[in-house]
This record gives sequence, structure tokens and C-alpha cells, in this order.
Amino acid sequence: MLWTEVLQHKGVRMVALGWSSFIAENVIVTSNRDMIIAWLGDEKSYATCYGTMSTACLTATGIAYARHARVAGPVMFIGALPPGRAAMAWVLQSLGFVGLSQLAPPLAGRATAMNEVIPEATTSSSSSAALVPPSATVEKTYPISSADGAKPPASGCPLPGWMRAGRAMPKDHQSQAEQHAARTQHTTESSSSPDAPPAADGCPMPRWATFGLGRGSSKASEDSKKIAKVEEPPPPPPAPEPQPVELAVGVERVTRHVSFWCLGLAGLGSAVAARHAGCLAMFSGPAAVAAIGGAHQDHRYRRSGQLSPERDAVTSGVPFVALLTGRQSWEALLAEIDRTNAAAAVAVAVTLALRRSLF
Repeated sequence: MLWTEVLQHKGVRMVALGWSSFIAENVIVTSNRDMIIAWLGDEKSYATCYGTMSTACLTATGIAYARHARVAGPVMFIGALPPGRAAMAWVLQSLGFVGLSQLAPPLAGRATAMNEVIPEATTSSSSSAALVPPSATVEKTYPISSADGAKPPASGCPLPGWMRAGRAMPKDHQSQAEQHAARTQHTTESSSSPDAPPAADGCPMPRWATFGLGRGSSKASEDSKKIAKVEEPPPPPPAPEPQPVELAVGVERVTRHVSFWCLGLAGLGSAVAARHAGCLAMFSGPAAVAAIGGAHQDHRYRRSGQLSPERDAVTSGVPFVALLTGRQSWEALLAEIDRTNAAAAVAVAVTLALRRSLF
């Protein structure tokens, strides 16, 4: 069969025209993005216009395939699908589906989350207990008044309630206070000015003057300067050293244009197994979009700085080039891919291969 016969078929030409218009529209619109935004007024209008034009091109391509190219055109092979074509189709579709599966949420993580049950009571108690570290135990000791042996009030001020309220001293306390003042007179004379500001805990008198406890009395200092004993939690561990940023992770080690080439490879798998030229033209379109659109995107991103020279040097636009040239690591790629999703993707490709061999 000659390729001239394929290109002369109406359905093949219409499908090729649809894909060509889609590629040209993307290249022209994205190349003049700033000018179109300035003309339309904002980015939202640009996105609406861009999406409408792309949808129109793809819709026209689909209509042309459904009416003129589906199971139509010159026959590519006679009889059963040759084993070589079948194997190539399975490999290409497996690669495309595996790449797409890495863009989806992990299947294993979703199954684990659905089966996991956390009791509400246990969660609330454990979460509240986690707020207070075991090492943060607080012990408080309070000074005891040397006048009457009573503990200070709950507010933390060493003055009794009648003094803080501005009332007169009760008669039963006056004699004790006079005796205590006589014993500590020499201490109060060596203390600071009576105009000193009050204590920071809200007490209306300076701390040195409360209950006649002077700064020169060592015993009084030991009693009055007992503060809350707090055992601080251990210091946090030192911050880890910053790790180098990976310029490519997962399937990005295969290609910078993951979505483009995954759809392109999956389409090529169907094109290889296509019996008619119309199907070959239709399913080859995504690969052409990936090749031309990816190269155009790299050109724009290099010019705008979105594709840095460092990332450009260690990745590739065409799949597997960076891996085959040693710029990327096969071991890192195998360690980073989601194997559950990849297995599901390969199973889908096997199912399609069995369907082609049976029907």
C-alpha cells in the first residue's frame, strides 16, 4: 500500500486538517498572548477565547473522524493483527497510561483512608494530651507571711485583703504588726525610697515594704523571693539542613511535558494497531500535538524565564532522552513512581491488548 493512497482519502485529509488547525491555533494564540490580553482587556477573556477556539478545533476533528474516517480509508494490514504491531501497541499504551496514572491520586492511599477508623473519644483525649508535653510540669511555691503565718491571697499579692481594699487594720492584727515593725525597723531604714513604684503583680505597695520585709533581711529575702519553679520543656531539635531542590521529580525525569506525551504515546499505541488509515490519522494526532506543542512551549518558557537553564539542562522534551543520556537517574525514577497506580495502568493496557486480539 502506498502512502499516496492514504493521503488521498477524504477522511484522512479532514482529520489531518483538524489536528493541524488545533496545533496552529495553539501556537499562534500562545505566541501573541500579551497582545491578545491587552486587546481583550483581561486574562479571563483571553482564557475564554483560547478555550473556545481549541474546543472548536477539536470538535471539528471529532466530527470529521466520526463521519468520514472511522473504519474507513485504505487498509493497513490484512487478517489478524501482526504480533509485532500488537506488542508495540501494548508497550506504547502501557507507557502512556503509566505516565497518566502518576498524575492521578494514589489508589493505595485512598483505600487506606477509607478503611481507617479513628474513635472520636480517643482522638479528643490524645489531642488534648498532646498539647501539654510531659516535661512541662509546673511546681509553684508561695512565701509565708512572717507576721501571722498565713498564706498570701490567691492574687499573688502578699498584702492581706483589708490592706489591699484600703480598710483599717483589725484590732487583733494591730498588736502583732507593731511588734513585727519594731523588730524590722533597722531593715526598713536601709531600704529604698518610699516612693518606689508598686510591684509588678498589682500589689498597691512596693514589694520591700509589704509586711515590713526589708531588702537587707536575708531570711525575709529567702521567704519573699521564692518564685514559681517551672521546669521548662527541652529545647527543640536543631533545624535540618536545607536539601537541594530537585529540578525534576517522578515522571518529569522522563519528559518535561508529561500530559502531552502521555496522551501522545497512548494515541500512538492505538494508531499502530489501527486497521484503517482513518483511525491511523486520528490516533496519531496527539503525538503530533506533543511534539510540536512541547517544542513551542519550551521556546516560550526559555524566552520568559519559566524554564530555567538548570532545569533545561537536566530534563528533556522528548521522552527518555534525559534518561538515556545520563542526565537523569533510572533508580530515582523507579523509586518515585506510584507502583500501585502503575500496575493499574498496565492492567488497562493488557485489557485493551486482549480485546484487540479477540475481536
